[in-house]
Amino acid sequence: MFSFGSDPEFCLINNEKKLISAIELVPGNKKNKYELKGNYFYNDNVLAECNVKPGYSKEETIENFREIIQDYHQIIGDNKLFCIASVEYPEDQLVHPEAKEIGCDPETCCYDLCDHHPDRDLFQKTNVRTSGGHIHVGHQMLSVPSAINRYRFIRMMDLFVGIPSVFLDQDPTSSNRRSIYGEPGRFRKQKHGAEYRSLSNFWLVHPDLTGIIYDLTEIAVNMVEQELDNEYWTIDFKSLGNHKNWLTPGFSPSSCHHAHYDLNLLKSAIKEQNKEQSKILIQLVQQCPIIELKRQQKIMSLETLWEQTRHLLLPEFKPTPSNPPPYQGGNSIVFQMLSII
Repeated sequence: MFSFGSDPEFCLINNEKKLISAIELVPGNKKNKYELKGNYFYNDNVLAECNVKPGYSKEETIENFREIIQDYHQIIGDNKLFCIASVEYPEDQLVHPEAKEIGCDPETCCYDLCDHHPDRDLFQKTNVRTSGGHIHVGHQMLSVPSAINRYRFIRMMDLFVGIPSVFLDQDPTSSNRRSIYGEPGRFRKQKHGAEYRSLSNFWLVHPDLTGIIYDLTEIAVNMVEQELDNEYWTIDFKSLGNHKNWLTPGFSPSSCHHAHYDLNLLKSAIKEQNKEQSKILIQLVQQCPIIELKRQQKIMSLETLWEQTRHLLLPEFKPTPSNPPPYQGGNSIVFQMLSII
């Protein structure tokens, strides 16, 4: 069993559909969060963020997200949550000192095995702010001191979540976000396991999308649990354990990790939201024995999942009073990018 949580970020818009800062509007900040029903609400820079309590099934997970969206309605009143990966804020919404702050915690890359620190002066230079939909997975195999299982898991997340998300994420600003945050393979170690940081908040627009991301995450977990990720990666533990290698100038432990597919293609496909490149890798994903088993049992196929949610991804799909998305709380609708432009 694994747990699925998140710390999604949302932009806020007022009734005039203008971007507004969450600072001093959302109770709580990163140092002193506002707790409600086991979830924690706060502003992060000008964005509205929430630590969503973990779910232990797809149904529980979807209900947890429904709850925080409805509760956010109570918090922000007549304003609305807005799902968009990257957007430029007006200058008058960035005057508060917190609007210039950036998170300083490093994130790790599962490919070069290095920590990467954000540019701490970035928000002094730009009015662009980005929204993430990071996935927090709790599992015993991910919470052990050794980082090997986290590297293995995040690689599977890129394959089984990151690549499909290229087709599911229809927000044209997602590639802009990845020039700042959300590069392939990025994660943070957490007490409960690992935080996959590549996705934006696109999958919070509708519970069907949330369910798909949950299902794909479960496949990534199963791949590592059953050691099926060995079909996609080889780790040379003998070389890693040779102390002489570590004393050799220029030795990098990443040289002992070998992908069985074009890693540069995967990185480019995710970072650039390149569908043509992703189609090549989707074929690799479709050959996964777990997906094949589910297909034979008529439980799941990627084609079916795409078709089931296709109506959510078309430009003409716009939430209206007669066609509200299920994630709704009073006037606080989570807007899809295409629904308000």
